[in-house]
Amino acid sequence: MKNGTSIALLSIALSFTFFTSVAQATQGSEADISAFLNAEKADANKLINAYISPGIKALSYGMAGGWFTTGATHKLGGFDVGVSVSAVMLPTSEETFDPTKLGLSSNTVPSSNIAPTVVGPRPPQSANPYANYTFVNNGVTIASVPGPGGLDLKNSIGSNTVPVPMFQVGIGLIKSTDLKIRLLPEQKFGDSKAKMFGIGLMHDIKQYFKGVKVLPFDLSVLAAYNSISGSTGLTNTNTSQTDGIPSSSDGKSTYSFNSWLFQALISKKLSVVTFYGGVGYGTVSTKADLTGTFTLDNPTPIPASTKLTNPFSTKYSNNGMKLTAGIRLKFGPIYLSGDYTVQKFNVFTAGFGVAFR
Repeated sequence: MKNGTSIALLSIALSFTFFTSVAQATQGSEADISAFLNAEKADANKLINAYISPGIKALSYGMAGGWFTTGATHKLGGFDVGVSVSAVMLPTSEETFDPTKLGLSSNTVPSSNIAPTVVGPRPPQSANPYANYTFVNNGVTIASVPGPGGLDLKNSIGSNTVPVPMFQVGIGLIKSTDLKIRLLPEQKFGDSKAKMFGIGLMHDIKQYFKGVKVLPFDLSVLAAYNSISGSTGLTNTNTSQTDGIPSSSDGKSTYSFNSWLFQALISKKLSVVTFYGGVGYGTVSTKADLTGTFTLDNPTPIPASTKLTNPFSTKYSNNGMKLTAGIRLKFGPIYLSGDYTVQKFNVFTAGFGVAFR
């Protein structure tokens, strides 16, 4: 297990090249959150959830971005191909959590009330100013380990944002309806793999209102579904460790995100400039698991070794209203776009592509 790299991929989940390169920056840190498996199951779940949830939530909000850059639908046979990156802006409060407020049992003893989340700071290797943990079983200390550091996004990429890239194709159908498709065949990065599929329908509703369809703006509705799934290997064959980090020959993290988006869209074109906006509701469900058998090699003989099978499983759900406003510049078939979405975690999305009516 490469000192937090695999667990970081679990929490960020989308194993695109960007996240792989950022996760590699955590190699060499002194702790791995698999050490939380030394705790009682309820405590381990609370600690892992607190650590990974900001990354999960960030991706959840980011994956719903970039679906539209105009409220106008294609003519029959028209199409567009575009790439976008949604930068999810995380508040400072998501960088750390307080382990003393998680309701942990008396057998899990944190040394501090400040601990980094996966998107938070990375402690220096020479000293860990954040929470260390002592795990106790029947009065015997099973493991004393430093808490894991985060990806340290502020230093890694210059800001506390999580970028979520997307590739999308739109095709004009009958009745002023666009079919939108997102597809990423399974991609492999070392022992990680991920794939994506999304589908949406955008339909012009001005055509149904006699007094509205002659007005100089476009009005549509959008319904879209997006799914991301993947896994990361968590193998660690070093069985001689006495640092509380478990060994595993078949350990793996798996994750899946499923989002739905419903929005009303409006846009106004002025020469090469299109102003667009949308208001609606989005929901995301997430499932993340650690599967396989993990052996805890403890520094004390009581117990000498403990095997855990499929030790962690969690589900998240995010939902809420969202308001988007943006601008698109189109020169011939080529367009550039940028928009800002107000929701629990605000998102800025930038994109470019080609579009033929």
